[in-house]
Amino acid sequence: MSALALVCGVSVACSSNTSANVNTNSANTNISQENTSSQNNINNNNTNAKITSDKAKEIALNHANLSKNQVSYINAHSDYDDGIQVYDVSLYVNDVEYSYEINAQNGNIVSYEMDSIYD
Repeated sequence: MSALALVCGVSVACSSNTSANVNTNSANTNISQENTSSQNNINNNNTNAKITSDKAKEIALNHANLSKNQVSYINAHSDYDDGIQVYDVSLYVNDVEYSYEINAQNGNIVSYEMDSIYD
Protein backbone atom coordinates (compact mmCIF):
# COMPACT_ATOMS: atom_id res chain seq x y z
CA MET A 1 0.00 0.00 0.00
CA SER A 2 1.36 3.39 -0.92
CA ALA A 3 0.47 6.78 0.46
CA LEU A 4 1.39 10.32 -0.40
CA ALA A 5 1.91 12.73 2.50
CA LEU A 6 2.69 16.42 2.64
CA VAL A 7 5.22 17.10 5.43
CA CYS A 8 6.48 20.66 5.92
CA GLY A 9 5.64 21.46 2.33
CA VAL A 10 7.53 18.40 0.98
CA SER A 11 5.68 15.55 -0.75
CA VAL A 12 6.76 12.19 0.59
CA ALA A 13 5.73 8.84 -0.81
CA CYS A 14 5.46 6.10 1.78
CA SER A 15 4.58 2.45 1.62
CA SER A 16 3.45 0.27 4.48
CA ASN A 17 6.79 -1.58 4.50
CA THR A 18 9.14 1.44 4.43
CA SER A 19 9.69 4.52 6.48
CA ALA A 20 10.45 7.90 4.99
CA ASN A 21 13.11 10.25 6.26
CA VAL A 22 12.06 13.81 5.58
CA ASN A 23 14.72 16.47 5.31
CA THR A 24 13.27 19.55 7.00
CA ASN A 25 16.53 21.51 7.02
CA SER A 26 15.26 23.92 4.39
CA ALA A 27 12.10 24.62 6.41
CA ASN A 28 14.14 25.05 9.59
CA THR A 29 16.55 27.35 7.78
CA ASN A 30 13.69 29.53 6.52
CA ILE A 31 12.22 29.80 10.02
CA SER A 32 15.64 30.56 11.47
CA GLN A 33 16.25 33.27 8.86
CA GLU A 34 12.87 34.86 9.60
CA ASN A 35 13.62 34.90 13.35
CA THR A 36 17.05 36.41 12.71
CA SER A 37 15.56 39.10 10.47
CA SER A 38 12.98 39.99 13.10
CA GLN A 39 15.65 40.18 15.80
CA ASN A 40 17.84 42.37 13.58
CA ASN A 41 14.92 44.76 13.02
CA ILE A 42 14.38 45.00 16.78
CA ASN A 43 18.09 45.58 17.41
CA ASN A 44 18.36 48.15 14.60
CA ASN A 45 15.48 50.13 16.04
CA ASN A 46 17.18 50.22 19.43
CA THR A 47 20.62 51.28 18.23
CA ASN A 48 19.45 54.60 16.83
CA ALA A 49 19.59 56.72 19.96
CA LYS A 50 17.75 59.99 19.61
CA ILE A 51 19.61 61.66 22.46
CA THR A 52 23.37 61.85 22.97
CA SER A 53 25.32 60.84 26.05
CA ASP A 54 25.87 64.56 26.73
CA LYS A 55 22.10 65.12 26.69
CA ALA A 56 21.68 62.17 29.09
CA LYS A 57 24.20 63.83 31.45
CA GLU A 58 22.30 67.10 31.20
CA ILE A 59 19.00 65.34 32.03
CA ALA A 60 20.57 63.71 35.10
CA LEU A 61 22.12 66.98 36.30
CA ASN A 62 18.82 68.84 35.90
CA HIS A 63 16.90 66.14 37.75
CA ALA A 64 19.40 66.24 40.63
CA ASN A 65 19.27 70.08 40.64
CA LEU A 66 23.02 70.23 40.09
CA SER A 67 25.35 72.06 37.72
CA LYS A 68 28.48 70.67 36.08
CA ASN A 69 30.57 72.88 38.36
CA GLN A 70 29.23 71.12 41.47
CA VAL A 71 30.09 67.64 40.22
CA SER A 72 33.51 66.10 40.78
CA TYR A 73 32.94 63.29 38.24
CA ILE A 74 30.31 62.50 35.61
CA ASN A 75 30.16 59.62 33.13
CA ALA A 76 27.58 58.23 30.72
CA HIS A 77 27.73 55.06 28.66
CA SER A 78 25.28 53.26 26.43
CA ASP A 79 23.73 50.00 27.63
CA TYR A 80 20.64 47.86 27.05
CA ASP A 81 17.95 47.14 29.64
CA ASP A 82 15.32 44.60 28.59
CA GLY A 83 16.14 45.26 24.93
CA ILE A 84 15.83 49.03 25.26
CA GLN A 85 18.86 51.26 24.73
CA VAL A 86 19.59 53.40 27.78
CA TYR A 87 22.39 55.59 29.07
CA ASP A 88 23.81 54.71 32.47
CA VAL A 89 24.86 58.02 33.99
CA SER A 90 26.97 58.24 37.16
CA LEU A 91 27.88 61.46 38.89
CA TYR A 92 29.54 62.29 42.19
CA VAL A 93 29.04 65.28 44.45
CA ASN A 94 31.02 65.28 47.70
CA ASP A 95 30.26 61.90 49.30
CA VAL A 96 27.16 61.14 47.24
CA GLU A 97 26.87 59.03 44.10
CA TYR A 98 23.92 59.62 41.76
CA SER A 99 23.11 56.80 39.33
CA TYR A 100 20.64 57.29 36.49
CA GLU A 101 19.29 55.09 33.74
CA ILE A 102 17.95 57.27 30.91
CA ASN A 103 16.04 56.00 27.87
CA ALA A 104 18.16 56.78 24.79
CA GLN A 105 15.11 57.15 22.52
CA ASN A 106 13.07 59.69 24.43
CA GLY A 107 15.24 60.97 27.31
CA ASN A 108 12.89 59.71 30.03
CA ILE A 109 14.45 58.73 33.33
CA VAL A 110 13.94 54.98 33.72
CA SER A 111 15.42 54.81 37.22
CA TYR A 112 17.71 56.69 39.55
CA GLU A 113 19.42 56.23 42.90
CA MET A 114 21.31 58.42 45.30
CA ASP A 115 23.74 56.68 47.68
CA SER A 116 26.56 57.58 49.99
CA ILE A 117 29.91 56.44 48.59
CA TYR A 118 30.58 54.89 52.02
CA ASP A 119 27.68 52.40 51.83
